[in-house]
Amino acid sequence: MQADTQSRRLVILPAPRGNIYDRNGVLLVGNRPAHNIVVDIAGMRKEFDLEFSRLRATDRAWQGLNTRLDSLAHKTQAEREAWRKQQAARAIELREIAQTNVLQRQLNKLRHVLARSGSLDVKEVARHLSPASRRRTLPFTLVRDISPAQMALFIENIPADSPLRLVTESVRDYRRGTTAAHVLGFVSSDRSPKVPDAPENSGDDPDLTSFLALNAAERENLMLKHFDGQRAVSGVEACFDKEVLRGKPGCQLWTVRPSGFAFEEMASLPSRQGTHLYLSLDIALQEAAERELTRRFPQNRACVIVLDVVTGEVLVCANSPSFDPARMRERAYYEEQAERGVLLNRATQGLFPPGSSFKPITAIAALRSGKITPETIKQCDSVFFIGKKRFVEHDGRAFGEVDLRRMLQVSSNVYCYQAGLDVGIDGLAAEAKRFGLDSPTTLELHEKPRGLVIPTPEYKRRRHRQGWALGDTANAAIGQGDTVTTPMHLAAMTASIARGETRTDITLRRVDSDAAPRKHSGEPIGLSSEQYRALIDGLAACAKPGGTGRLVTQGLASSLHVAAKTGTAQIKNNTANLAWTVAFAPIEKPKIAIAVLIEGIDGNRSFGGGANAAPVANVVLAEWLKLEKKYANQTLTSR
Repeated sequence: MQADTQSRRLVILPAPRGNIYDRNGVLLVGNRPAHNIVVDIAGMRKEFDLEFSRLRATDRAWQGLNTRLDSLAHKTQAEREAWRKQQAARAIELREIAQTNVLQRQLNKLRHVLARSGSLDVKEVARHLSPASRRRTLPFTLVRDISPAQMALFIENIPADSPLRLVTESVRDYRRGTTAAHVLGFVSSDRSPKVPDAPENSGDDPDLTSFLALNAAERENLMLKHFDGQRAVSGVEACFDKEVLRGKPGCQLWTVRPSGFAFEEMASLPSRQGTHLYLSLDIALQEAAERELTRRFPQNRACVIVLDVVTGEVLVCANSPSFDPARMRERAYYEEQAERGVLLNRATQGLFPPGSSFKPITAIAALRSGKITPETIKQCDSVFFIGKKRFVEHDGRAFGEVDLRRMLQVSSNVYCYQAGLDVGIDGLAAEAKRFGLDSPTTLELHEKPRGLVIPTPEYKRRRHRQGWALGDTANAAIGQGDTVTTPMHLAAMTASIARGETRTDITLRRVDSDAAPRKHSGEPIGLSSEQYRALIDGLAACAKPGGTGRLVTQGLASSLHVAAKTGTAQIKNNTANLAWTVAFAPIEKPKIAIAVLIEGIDGNRSFGGGANAAPVANVVLAEWLKLEKKYANQTLTSR
């Protein structure tokens, strides 16, 4: 008889996620035990029923139900049916209130014992205990993540036969706090497992294999389908979730009474932790970059990217301000960060005009077209006219006779206006697209930028319903107008130029140092050795005294030869500037490429790449040199 009144229910057990390490084996994200206090729902059924009976009696008295029952004899069938439906709905409502009242009393008891504040989530109680919910098999969590002291108080003050008990779950432990939060991402706070029906089975006393009646792959798919525990939301947590980090959930088979409450555990299968992941990040360099952004620009939004020129590995992807991924389980904290706009990964998703950091593309396009040579001289006054329209030199300066190297050193706008007009918008756009500035990078993160723009006449007609003008070409040549791309794209462009190629395939996974040299998906840059040398000489001059990027190398060893380009772009209706610096080093055998972006604050028009972004690149280079020496010494010591 008992077998006829019971069914089987499969409860999915969450699996610990895989650890995340930096390139040197430093643990960035692990798991820690969180001690929660839950209430055994099955053990509360009697209290639920008693509370419901009390509420029902009070409610009947309040409604004068006996008098109303007498009056029903004079009602129509439809009226009587409507009244019965109303009473049934009221009974459901009272049962929910009864369950909430009972659980609230248990929570009040805990608050007194633990000296801890907190309120009951009434909506969550209703979802958990709804007759349609399969969560009724599971205990209901009243208090999450208690401290060791609170755990001791619980054990000392709560009787062993209480329906309250301690359980432990595995939660993400972000060891470096807010560091690299945008890259690492976070998992959601929805940790409630769904409970599917177990497949029918003919065995009278089934073991786990027979009751599932499925092969291993089908069993795993079933469990994953019905489990939404630590759901990865963003960053590395999301993009490597299914492939690597997500573990294999386990399960328990319970017999369940028709009421939906658990009765007896019949069998179980343990969960298995996910695979560990080694990232390309160098957390020491990442922390140095973030410290410098916070120190120099506590009120500004900013980012720093550092790439390995050879492999395309992301060594640094820093955003400021950052957030605490461990607190993203708190709805209030998550909503606060979202409202502040902090969750946007500016390094990979932020769309900005590149300003003068785009000028190497203009130089390459002009050289490849044959419109200029490295020795071509252009007269650069403080103003350049296209028809009657004035196009100014930055800072109102007049540089006089300027060749390619000098243009890159002093970042002459007027030279680029002329070179851009020589090449034409089609040539400029084609070169920018050759370097991938209009298309997604190979970075594994799911958060792809939307709205990358390399302007063309077709784009302007479609977007602005206007024809193309020569002034648009001039603006495009200095990275302004409608041109928008991401800091990660400019970092990739810089690494590509450093190798003499057009594309860098970026990755967040550590590349095996013993593997064959990585080949990227681009093509040779297409310059002669003389042209390429002139380009690099100009970028090197930018990072020396007399160049706009001279602060990039200030105080660094003279033996480190750096190529750089600064940029300043107008944003926010020209009420503030963007400060850019891109760089790579060493010139002789490039290893790292850097892109720095600092967003100006409204009203600050003095903000610029050379003054504001270049010093950050300088600190990153200094830290990189220190770490390179440290790693070299460690290698020698280990031999």
